[in-house]
Amino acid sequence: MATSPRMEILLNFTQEKGLQYAQSKQLVSTQKICDCGHSMCIRPSAAFKLDTVCWRCTMCGTRMSVRKGTFFEKSKLHIHTILQIMFDFVSQTPVTTSANFSGVSTGVAIQWFEYCRDICTSKLLKDKKKLGGTGHIVEVDESLLFKRKNNVGRVSRQEWVIGFYDRTAKLGFLRQIPDRTAVTLEAAILENVEPGSTIFTDEWRSYSRLTSLGYQHGTVNHSEHFVDPVTGVCTNSIEGYWSRIKRKVKHVSGSVGNMKWSHVDEAMYREAYGMKTDTAIRNFNLFLTHVTEKYPV
Repeated sequence: MATSPRMEILLNFTQEKGLQYAQSKQLVSTQKICDCGHSMCIRPSAAFKLDTVCWRCTMCGTRMSVRKGTFFEKSKLHIHTILQIMFDFVSQTPVTTSANFSGVSTGVAIQWFEYCRDICTSKLLKDKKKLGGTGHIVEVDESLLFKRKNNVGRVSRQEWVIGFYDRTAKLGFLRQIPDRTAVTLEAAILENVEPGSTIFTDEWRSYSRLTSLGYQHGTVNHSEHFVDPVTGVCTNSIEGYWSRIKRKVKHVSGSVGNMKWSHVDEAMYREAYGMKTDTAIRNFNLFLTHVTEKYPV
């Protein structure tokens, strides 16, 4: 009988194998140099009860946690438990189910899912660059994505978001904006789209000066057409991107109205790095490489 991706990966997440697996993925170092300049080795240690081992200097005897400087450093969970929660996050297992599988409280699992979203945000920011360029078509559209709530759960204000999709490169992303004024939208476009790009938008008046800003600009009337019958201008790609992001956000938060921006970052991350539901192990390995970019050992 074939082993499921989950069972295949979880075979490595045991007390005995967790540290070795983390080292194999460069989440934990395989070598360490002491401040005295000599090499350190991993040795059993009753003083480090969680991992039962530590780094120990071969010359001066200094001891150090194997977690120091890693993604796991400040946690009191076993490494293999954290790895399981990370896999659950990447494979889109519901957080309550992950808590049950890994034997932690729902609150702890929620916090670790947020730590994983921090990795998503960090990677998106690290790789962020302007879309478009000569010969590229970038579709732009703004939307009221969700309503922000105050501490007692009541709606305090609406949150506008602008979306960009480079039809040529097949890349997109969203960013928050305070309003839909021309000043705000023009600044967002100048920051995120290369001059010389062709930009397709709807006929919202705040986009009217894009040509003077160095862009080729085409518009479509959404109330009448999805595709302008004369020019062929459309914003179907950005609308499709919006739809995919919203669907992913709803999967995580239950509804767009309950989401946090970290949920949007997670959705954009999954879209940007091709994390499909049928490539769980590939997704997990890719996610671990992004962890090591933020926490090199």
